[in-house]
Amino acid sequence: MGRIDWDGSFALTDDARPGQVFDIAIRAVNTAGALQLLRADLLLEEAAASRQEINDFALSLRVGQKLLGFDTYQTNARQKVDPGTDRSTADRTEKLRLNGLLQEIAAGVDTKALEAGDLVRYRRRSTRRGRGSPRSATS
Repeated sequence: MGRIDWDGSFALTDDARPGQVFDIAIRAVNTAGALQLLRADLLLEEAAASRQEINDFALSLRVGQKLLGFDTYQTNARQKVDPGTDRSTADRTEKLRLNGLLQEIAAGVDTKALEAGDLVRYRRRSTRRGRGSPRSATS
């Protein structure tokens, strides 16, 4: 038994072993308003580096998409404004070429391997091309 503090984190054990099974029941009382379980994550120490690698790669794809796109909208937490003016000084042809390369890399990500938890296959089929192509394109 344990208590989950307001930061929302709780360690089931500091010494997990292969084959160990956990049955988890959550009883929650929230007197301040409606209670919602918004997210639950299972973080395994041995998978932390792989998880970070995948998150970093996904962030790189999102940033690349934003930088190479032609949308003109601007957003913040409360509003979305589209001035309709593209003030980018980047060459349009080069942005199109790089965006095509980015889309090709994104399409080559082996999502089935990730869903199956096969990181070896994911790395072999996805990141080799995804990590190699941009560097060689700019070299």
